[in-house]
Amino acid sequence: MTYKAFISYSHLEHSKQARIIHQELSRFASPWYKRRRVRLFLDDANLSATPSLWNSIEKALHDSEFLIFIASPAAASSEWCKKEIECWLKNKTYETIIIVLLSGQIAWDIQNNDFDWSKTSSLPRVFKGIFPDEPRYIDFKNSQIDRNDPLTRAKLADISSVLLDIPKDELIGED
Repeated sequence: MTYKAFISYSHLEHSKQARIIHQELSRFASPWYKRRRVRLFLDDANLSATPSLWNSIEKALHDSEFLIFIASPAAASSEWCKKEIECWLKNKTYETIIIVLLSGQIAWDIQNNDFDWSKTSSLPRVFKGIFPDEPRYIDFKNSQIDRNDPLTRAKLADISSVLLDIPKDELIGED
């Protein structure tokens, strides 16, 4: 795989936060003398001018091990995010999706074993019926993504531990 993860997000609402997440996850628990520990795909960071934008995005999706979906109401209504998730689910499994909530709501309906779509505003409907159990998501809502904040570091460790397949407590020790 070329990329450890593909980051899907709304350009309208969360470009700045997506860049910070990309930067911090790339270097998390990496020695100061190394440029990055993992290679992540973020369109603004990885794509150059191209005559076929979707083909480039689709190739990056296929060349990624995980999908990090930055959830927000704007991302939920984004045609691009929907298209990226549909492509992902056609070729890969829900088990390789990491949800990072930045704004809006995510609610789970225990009785229907699916998201409560009357309350969930941050996920596109393409996620309907995909997860067999409630997924654990990383909640950055109402918080700054500040690399010096211990709570931010713990949340980044949650994501990095999945990407690197290293227990979270070991990874925090390395960081």
